[in-house]
Amino acid sequence: MYAAWRGFEPTDYLSSSCKRKKKCSKTLRHRDHVHISLSRQGGFGNTSFYEGRVVKKKKD
Repeated sequence: MYAAWRGFEPTDYLSSSCKRKKKCSKTLRHRDHVHISLSRQGGFGNTSFYEGRVVKKKKD
């Protein structure tokens, strides 16, 4: 697992559903998919990445 909050340093991961790595499925070991975390704005596609332009923050 490579977590941004850990500076993308690799860490071991084994699902709590797996008693042993050898018998654990590829899905539970995350070998066939990934998870990503987004901000709420990113999840809704309301960021400059999705819109193709830089969004300027409003001054309070």
